[in-house]
Amino acid sequence: MDAYGTEGSASSDVSAYADPDGDPALQPASYPMKTTFSSEAGSVAKILKQPIISTTRNWNEEFQSLMERSYLDSEKDFQRTVRLRELCEEFTKLASRIGKLILSELYLDASQKSIPPITSSVGGVAGGDKYFFEGIFFKIPVDVFGIYSSEEGIMKSAGHELQGVMSILDCRIKGLHLPLMVLCDYRGHRILAASVLPLGKDTLCYGSSDGGRTIRASNEEMNAKTRILGKMLNLKEEVVSNTAKDSQTLLHISCDIEGHKGKDGRFYLVDTARVFPPLTPNPKEKGSFLVNLMRPEFLKNNPIPLCSDSFSGFGLANKHQHNQEIRQATHVLETVTIPNYARKLEENYAKFQEGWTCLEWIEFILADVHRSGINFRFLGLLRSHVTCQELRQFLLLEVLARVIKRDIRKEMRNLKTAEEEAYIKTITDFFNLFLGNPEFWRENLIPSIQSKYKSCLSEEEVSLDHGFILKSLDLYTLFLRIQTVLGIDFQVEIKLKFSENNFSPFSPSDIDQLRPVVKYIHRIFFEEGTALSKLAASKNSDVLFDQAVQKYKESIFHKPTDYRSFSNWGLTLFNLGMVKKSKGDVMAALTFLTDADQKFQSAIDIEPNDYKTLNKWANCLLEESSLFNLKDPEKSRNLLENACEKYRMASQHCGKDSEIFFNWGNALLKLSQNEMLTKEDEEKYLVSSCMQYQKAASLQNLNQIYRNWGVALGRRARKKAGKEAHQLFQEAYLKYQEAFKLDPNDHENHFNWANALYREAMLGRVENWAEASQHYSSSLKLKPNFYAAFNNWTKVLFKMVILKIPGIQQHLQEYVSLVESMSSIEHPIEFSPLADLLSLVPRDEITCHLEDIFSDLQIQDENLSAPQKRKKNDMDTVSTPRNVEQRIAPKKMISYYPSWKGFPCF
Repeated sequence: MDAYGTEGSASSDVSAYADPDGDPALQPASYPMKTTFSSEAGSVAKILKQPIISTTRNWNEEFQSLMERSYLDSEKDFQRTVRLRELCEEFTKLASRIGKLILSELYLDASQKSIPPITSSVGGVAGGDKYFFEGIFFKIPVDVFGIYSSEEGIMKSAGHELQGVMSILDCRIKGLHLPLMVLCDYRGHRILAASVLPLGKDTLCYGSSDGGRTIRASNEEMNAKTRILGKMLNLKEEVVSNTAKDSQTLLHISCDIEGHKGKDGRFYLVDTARVFPPLTPNPKEKGSFLVNLMRPEFLKNNPIPLCSDSFSGFGLANKHQHNQEIRQATHVLETVTIPNYARKLEENYAKFQEGWTCLEWIEFILADVHRSGINFRFLGLLRSHVTCQELRQFLLLEVLARVIKRDIRKEMRNLKTAEEEAYIKTITDFFNLFLGNPEFWRENLIPSIQSKYKSCLSEEEVSLDHGFILKSLDLYTLFLRIQTVLGIDFQVEIKLKFSENNFSPFSPSDIDQLRPVVKYIHRIFFEEGTALSKLAASKNSDVLFDQAVQKYKESIFHKPTDYRSFSNWGLTLFNLGMVKKSKGDVMAALTFLTDADQKFQSAIDIEPNDYKTLNKWANCLLEESSLFNLKDPEKSRNLLENACEKYRMASQHCGKDSEIFFNWGNALLKLSQNEMLTKEDEEKYLVSSCMQYQKAASLQNLNQIYRNWGVALGRRARKKAGKEAHQLFQEAYLKYQEAFKLDPNDHENHFNWANALYREAMLGRVENWAEASQHYSSSLKLKPNFYAAFNNWTKVLFKMVILKIPGIQQHLQEYVSLVESMSSIEHPIEFSPLADLLSLVPRDEITCHLEDIFSDLQIQDENLSAPQKRKKNDMDTVSTPRNVEQRIAPKKMISYYPSWKGFPCF
């Protein structure tokens, strides 16, 4: 129970070790048990020469309470996320500050340290020195038992622990909790900081804390949570025997991930370094099954689930099958995934090579490589499949930066001193070596590249002298990358000289500072971004939407593979586009919608099965199409067809979401109106839209579904004649009736119903005129300023007067009362139909009153400014009854991924 519990005793047992499984070089290695510790810390005198007042804080309770809460009120939920971010910033700032101090004093005698270690009091020397301060537990990972081939290996495992925490948090499983965690790299060492959890000897209910001697799965609630977790991550269930081989236990995640029911009643997972399965171990690299793990993105897309304990020493049933599945997956990664990605990368570079700097391309490639499920250790193999010379240079620069980082960290660890000057001198000496010493390249850098990054260098490149390679590289970019990965800040004037290729050998005074490189949980930025997005949606505020975008950018910076951040970022850009569209700024709207497309694309690249993002993306394309509908029908059609394809893909991944089929039906209905279509294509799309509405209605009774279904049937009926037309109109009326039952107050349903009756009346069904008039009247009573209904009603009454439909006087009286209520409002009533109606109706009190209103309306019209007239005319050009399916926004457009507990399992 390393780093998290609050009580317990130490042990020196054996845990997961390499399983030979036919590989003679993979011999079992001693792997120490994880240890527990006490929360009692020693006295603290000072930190970085500043007095410290010890006020131990319960970071965990604050963190879990904020993560558990949620508010329907968007303002309150935003305030919650602000407090959550502030908490995590305070934790990170303190943890990195104390971590830097601990690593600065690592080689001092314990009596001289500002914060003395507590290792002797809690046991467990295998994990390295342990410290406790201000409610934070610190651990320096040290390979005491020689499990790994280098110190870099155990540092990598500590990195996997943070990666495991973030990946489990991303699954959003209700009631499953994890600690706050920070990693700090400084002077070649790594320290892990975590909030103390309320755990003890008797809280373990899942997994093993003693190397498999006892294995537990005793709590059904925890079992259910890990089962969901395993399915979401595509992990394979495993049956594990204890070391005595007298019992077997079914587990859903790795055996040495511990599940606890804490003393606060919450369920916690700790020791998450081996959440993901290993790649095929390298027989020449000790402990590689603990270091070289699969990327979560690759694992999710693997056709079968894989076992995290493959190649470990745990007593797995069917271990040979588990191991073979790992070998097969690794083979696919190396021979299929990486070559395919190399082609995709070259295609992207061909499209977007202009406007990006070398550094920006490297940062993009690193994020994109991980999004594609490829480990950085395969950068060499990736480079061997790339032919574009510029991309090969970018990849070589990154490989060099990583090799130099590893070598400089090793040199700093060998110093074993507390003096800052020694570390800075080591760094400047190393820079001078690789920039000006050919022998250093031949004897150190090139062999390191060949060893660490297989296939990176071609035979020709290996044979070249270092001067030729240096001339072909962008050394300033390499200089910047090394600073970033090592936490080095050179003086500003030195950076300027280097950028101008005007530099001389470095001296220690050229370095401004050596700072810690800190990694922490990205989820906090996602939380705040999502809360800001919802608040912005409730207030229709583009300023708040902009702030949300910045938070998603930060989230992606810290975890480039978080598809939910991309998805919500895309939805936020979509909403920004809709705000701009509502304000008449079409170009800005199109820019935001296009940017939203790119973010949705990034989300789907990471998680192809994410039906929610596919649905949002299709909705975005649907709105984009409306911006091109008149000026570029072909572009509009292409966007609509693309939207329909996204809805189809979404429906394949989730066939029980009515929203998908409803929106799909809307897209098809819009597509049927495109002027580029043949009559056959129009009928095909209308039939298909009816099918999607039928599927949506079978999943959810919603009035909008039946209403739009009626519109589609009415559209089909218009293209027919005789009995076929009458039958389709009758089916449409049935759908409007269903919509009316579900929501009698839907004015648009009455309007569409009246339009269909009007259409059929025009084909000779005279009895429809009075019913159409009634539905237009109902629509206007529900929404008095719905002028499309008023204009169409005027035309219906005009026909009723001509045809002398019985009861026309009653309809006219109702019409007059509604017109009177509208006459004092500036509105786009069509005067021509109204004038025609007045010319036909016999003169009486009703028509005289209408004439007075008509005269007033004409005066109002003449007094309008030119822009007002243009706006009025844009709204009142309804020469025929129109349907309003375009007025219906796709259902649940504001559908952000939840920012808190309880994300549903796919």
